[in-house]
Amino acid sequence: MFCTFSDPSHWHELDKDTHCCDGSNQSPININSKDAICAKLDPIKYIPKHRKEISGNLEINGHGASLAFFKNNRLVTKNMPFIDAQYVLHSIHFHSPSEHLVNGKHFDGELHLVHYKKRYRSVGAAVGKEDGLAVVGVFLEVTGESEDNAFNRFVDGVAKLKGDGTEKVSLDPRELLLMNNDYYTYKGSLTTPPCSESVRWVVMDLPVLTTADRLNVLKNVPVSGGEPLSVDTNVRPAQPVNGRPIYVVC
Repeated sequence: MFCTFSDPSHWHELDKDTHCCDGSNQSPININSKDAICAKLDPIKYIPKHRKEISGNLEINGHGASLAFFKNNRLVTKNMPFIDAQYVLHSIHFHSPSEHLVNGKHFDGELHLVHYKKRYRSVGAAVGKEDGLAVVGVFLEVTGESEDNAFNRFVDGVAKLKGDGTEKVSLDPRELLLMNNDYYTYKGSLTTPPCSESVRWVVMDLPVLTTADRLNVLKNVPVSGGEPLSVDTNVRPAQPVNGRPIYVVC
């Protein structure tokens, strides 16, 4: 799924034969709230409805830390905007600063909750389909407090990781959606090569609050060049909107 250039600002220069990062519906973008179109959209809700933690393996993958949920432990939602189908929550990973901007402003970080359309049965099979993927973006904002939610359990797992090892982590991803009916949405792409334009983006408006110390745990994770994330970023620059409609929940 990933190509060879490590610098996100140069991915558009990759060989066109690889179909990497070339297109008119690329992500991330700068979301201008004044241009967003008001729409009546459902909140993001998962099945089963009862609240409980789910488990997966956390590892360092060259682009940061990623938590992949066990197959028999995944949540499903049928509330992705403009799509009447079920999507399976596959994994969570992290970017710092945020990849998306709102009114020209980066947040301190951004979590991506990656989903694939259930009928395609895996991320690999879904990535080439126009409606294959849905990603929920959750902003992180540094303050003097750290809310006791799934993000802290994600960070605690990262702190225990060593080298190429994995760490079992249990958390409730629903705790990250502080207002599940307050979001922006648009049609875009993956933000790493091949940047396939197969993603329905849902960008939550309300950020998760955390502390600088907890954010630094994630920023110290080594990426592909061996440098920590704080030095060798995993953030792709904002891409042209190209007239795409960006919707906001009324």
